[in-house]
Amino acid sequence: MDEAADAREKLAQAGKKLTKVQQHNATLSDNAQRRMAGQQLQQGQVVEFLFKK
Repeated sequence: MDEAADAREKLAQAGKKLTKVQQHNATLSDNAQRRMAGQQLQQGQVVEFLFKK
């Protein structure tokens, strides 16, 4: 295998790894946003509960 073909193969592998990392990052970001939204909802429910008394 010549150097150019080897470099293309390495580039393709790096591109695949990058795609996987980007997908994982998107999943983590989505999970974090859902968790934050859930916490805000819980805080709102606690505030409503305290002020209804």
